[in-house]
Amino acid sequence: DLHSFPTRRSSDLEINITELSRKNYERTLNKFTKSANTSLEKIILDCKTQQDRIIEKIIHHGNDTDGNEITEKEIIEFDVNSPDSKIKMYLDNYTNYCKNLGNSNTTINQNLTLISTFLRFYKIQLPHRETLKKDSKKWYLLTKEDFKYIINDSPLIHASLIKFLQSSGMRIRDALSLTIGDFMEATSDYHTFTDINEFIDNAPSDMVGTWYFHPQKTMKFQIPCLTFNDPETSNLILQHLRKIKNEYIPYAKMKYDFTKEMKKSDALFGSQ
Repeated sequence: DLHSFPTRRSSDLEINITELSRKNYERTLNKFTKSANTSLEKIILDCKTQQDRIIEKIIHHGNDTDGNEITEKEIIEFDVNSPDSKIKMYLDNYTNYCKNLGNSNTTINQNLTLISTFLRFYKIQLPHRETLKKDSKKWYLLTKEDFKYIINDSPLIHASLIKFLQSSGMRIRDALSLTIGDFMEATSDYHTFTDINEFIDNAPSDMVGTWYFHPQKTMKFQIPCLTFNDPETSNLILQHLRKIKNEYIPYAKMKYDFTKEMKKSDALFGSQ
């Protein structure tokens, strides 16, 4: 549990990370502990103990004229790149573990960078690591015909989401955080509805959505963004919302004694 680790350095410099970054750390570090089959505390303790251990070597230089042995004491510093380096072993095991799972080199590199950042926080010395070569990919760019086929072959909720992503250029993580209320506000140039049911029933066709938002990926920088969705996208979203309101909810109420009503806070692209 990453919440159990301190959030300040010894210099009292606060580490500011978003909740999204914290989740990324937790997911990656949990995978790291699985590859090592031990806890983070044990990994940190093993590495700290090894790198802080003082090793003295006695070097013999023969005898002097009186027959006394001449010796010299040498302090051997820990070599983090040596074959017996525990942190090198842990990181190598993690790399192999990820490869066996079928993870791409790009993903492994990103995760190793994250793990290294975490370990540096605990002053763990890190070995030299060659960055894994990027996986070669042959990209197939969708044609307009391909895209039309996908839209027509998808459930309405997926079709509206796909079209929204294509039209607005918004990242899927940001799109999935949008609410019905956000959509009402984004299209407010075309209507004056404040009630969600009136909006769903009577909103006009061919609205262009105007979206002001802060992307989650750069949330800590508070960078405002502006984008738009085209009329076809708004039409698909309205069809999706009307299907839930006029078909799914009445059916669920009748069959399952369902009591939920649609609210502005509901996810715009949420499941039924």
